[in-house]
Amino acid sequence: MKSSQDGKTMKSVGGHTAIPNWSGFIYQGLCAAYVALRLCYEEPEKAQKCFLSLDAYEDFAILDEKKKCLFLHQCKCYGPNSGNNFSNEFGKMRQRKEKYVENGNCKTDAKLYFHCNQNVTVGENVVLYQYIDRVSNVNPDEIEKKLGSLIDKINEGKDICINKGIFIRRLYFWIDNKVLAIHSKIMNNPGQTSFNIASGEILPINNLYQTLSGDGFSDLITKEEAASYIRIYYLKQIDKTIEIKLQLGKNINKSAIANMKNVFACYPSQKLWELFTRLNPQQIVSEIKDIGGWEGDNVKSLFGVVDGVKEYVSSNMCWKSNGVYLTPSTLSKSEAADEICYEIINNRANLNVLFDYRWLVADTNRTVQSIGKEVPNILKNTEDRYDNTTRQESDKIFNPQDIGILTIDDKNNENYK
Repeated sequence: MKSSQDGKTMKSVGGHTAIPNWSGFIYQGLCAAYVALRLCYEEPEKAQKCFLSLDAYEDFAILDEKKKCLFLHQCKCYGPNSGNNFSNEFGKMRQRKEKYVENGNCKTDAKLYFHCNQNVTVGENVVLYQYIDRVSNVNPDEIEKKLGSLIDKINEGKDICINKGIFIRRLYFWIDNKVLAIHSKIMNNPGQTSFNIASGEILPINNLYQTLSGDGFSDLITKEEAASYIRIYYLKQIDKTIEIKLQLGKNINKSAIANMKNVFACYPSQKLWELFTRLNPQQIVSEIKDIGGWEGDNVKSLFGVVDGVKEYVSSNMCWKSNGVYLTPSTLSKSEAADEICYEIINNRANLNVLFDYRWLVADTNRTVQSIGKEVPNILKNTEDRYDNTTRQESDKIFNPQDIGILTIDDKNNENYK
């Protein structure tokens, strides 16, 4: 999102609002992470004095110690059928720079960089950003690999190497949290200009540099950081699924999927771990090292549910009907119903997040009224076997007897209570 300084969006000089475009959000976040990390590697003294600005002057910008723009970066990630003529965008970038220089927010010699996943010819005074290996047109997955390669280079000069996987997750969290904080403040403060909010939410690159200078921080990644990485993973996989289905000529409910992406992106970081536990009740993920269980084909299954259900998910990634709560899930028709129920029961120690829900909506072959009754012999706790089990609200104990699996058709036809 590029916001003007007069309270309007930068559409007045040809910009656009990027935050709701979560595909662009992922791409610009990866590009910003790489540029900030590269600055730490190539010019460490300069990096310690600079700041990273997101969604204000351009998709992102590097500011000097006086918080004036040194480099302005715009990012474009397009599908295979999009055009590659960005001459209008280059003109808008130049116009914005002129405005920022005039207002004292930008150095006169600030460079304009353009990032894109396609081959493009840039306009006058605009530089096509090249990575260390001199490659320019890269997609999000390729940028992540380049981040890994850059960390390898940084590790060459360290006595104690940084854990690459953990650092990338922490880097994502660093960017992710700030972008969502900006978005939240803009939504909750309609009286303030978007520019004033976004330009005030800058990240000291010195924080990143200090992390790089540490001892590798072992396995100190938090659940919040891990879940933030999974959020990015889901958004990327959803975009891939959209692209594949469109190339195959298949119909998708674009507005429902866009709404789901928006819900994912706006979901509070501190609640993401609970969300992914709820969406994947069959996966035992009690520790950070197990989060791979939430990846893979699970995203495709969730896509199928949200694509198939007529009603949009709410901001809490669920539905409510006549006082009954329903949650989408990643349960798949590739497994028999009793096997799915068995997996959920075995994972029930982690499923108190499902306490308030009556139904798991799934892309499965049949509806199961009660998971506990589907495989009654599996329950080892006698109290779990009986219908007259009582629960107090304060206990918040998940009981497999109280929740069922609902097919997409039964959800749409309201064949449940």
